[in-house]
Parts: sequence; structure tokens; C-alpha cells
Amino acid sequence: MAASDLQMVAHFALLSRILAVFFQVITRFLASSSPVLYWFSAHLLQDKEPGHLAQDSATSSYPYTFSIIPRKPLTALLQDWRRCSLTARCVLGYFLLYWFLGLALHCNFLPWT
Repeated sequence: MAASDLQMVAHFALLSRILAVFFQVITRFLASSSPVLYWFSAHLLQDKEPGHLAQDSATSSYPYTFSIIPRKPLTALLQDWRRCSLTARCVLGYFLLYWFLGLALHCNFLPWT
């Protein structure tokens, strides 16, 4: 390999790394700090699963039963996974998958945005 070829390979490697870091930072800013994603997913869950997310036990279609896990809206959705709509399953599945992948990759020192 000639010296100019080596310089081009090094230049390409450097620019692609800079571009990858740029995209990771941009996606981190847009996905984690922008509330629009969370507003939209909350809107979908509120429309599709109003009984699970009711704060008042009188308006909730799922009565409170004693268990070890507190009956919060999210735990209610996860415990009644089979009765949830497809939209609620997709939203919850996305967030759970993102959480598990981030946990596994970060603990193994792999890049995760």
C-alpha cells in the first residue's frame, strides 16, 4: 500500500467515527430528552387502556387486589399483559426492550444510545 492509500484509509476511519459519534449524540438528545416520544406513547396508552390507567378506584375497571407488587398503572399493565390491546403491548414492549438492551449492553461496556 502506498502512503496516500494509508492516509485515505485513516482519513475515512476518522471521519466515519466522527459521523457515528455525531449520530449517537443526536439520537440521544432527540430520543431521551425530548418529551414528544413519551407524550405520544402516554396518549396511545390512555386511549387504548383507560381502565388500567385510571387513578381513582371507582372509575377503574380493574379492582385493586392485594399483592406483593403495588398496583401502580404500569405494573397493572404489565400484570394484565394478555388482556392489553395490541397497541399497548407494542408500546410497553418497545420500552421494555429498550431498557433490557440498554442494561445488557451498558453493563458489558458496549455502545448504546
